Amino acid sequence: MKKLLLLLLVSLSWLNAIEIDEYKTDVYFANGILTNEKNATSNTLLLEKSIRIKRYNDNEEKMYQHIGKVKEAYNETHFGGFGDLIESLLQKLSLQEAIDSEIRKLSLGLFETSHNRNLNTQVEAYKESIESGHKVLVVAHSQGNLFTYEARGRLIDESKDAWMDKYFQVVSIASPAMFSISSDTPLISWDNDLVAWLGVYNGSVVNNDIRRIVWEGVNPDVTSSNKCNFH
Repeated sequence: MKKLLLLLLVSLSWLNAIEIDEYKTDVYFANGILTNEKNATSNTLLLEKSIRIKRYNDNEEKMYQHIGKVKEAYNETHFGGFGDLIESLLQKLSLQEAIDSEIRKLSLGLFETSHNRNLNTQVEAYKESIESGHKVLVVAHSQGNLFTYEARGRLIDESKDAWMDKYFQVVSIASPAMFSISSDTPLISWDNDLVAWLGVYNGSVVNNDIRRIVWEGVNPDVTSSNKCNFH
């Protein structure tokens, strides 16, 4: 079982900030690198379970009075994960201000089809939620932050007077970016998260009691309490 629980639980406190009685909130999990579709779904189910247990005392009926759905905002893994690193770097560079146009061309050239497909799917899901009268909370992890940044930009560009942005909120976990998704985006990272520090991360640093992280199933001698699979 994938162990993103500690990261995901940090996001639950932010549900208060976006819940209002007459609206429901749709929660999306935007995954990071090295995540296949099965793992993304597994982690999303873990997030849903965490919300139900930790916030609503395991009362599913009460939870769904406030939560519309919990769903993955999936972006694909490329070339065994190596392509994800390249794509993330190109995303990061192309999203910076005053970036060279050649880098934009390179980014589009390498991953245009899958990147646009993933981004379009995410944007349409967010639009559908907001247009149905729900707010959106995206729990964005690692590379998921870069996709969510782009998705928010699309929402602003494609909705008249950028009205959808008022109903779109993000919790940013271990972002590799050097910028925030929005001015009010909570920034969270572990103190030993190399990805976030490489991104010159300057958000809220959370002490992580897990100091050793291994791939589940790779080392059967490691106890389950120490197994952790951060995608």
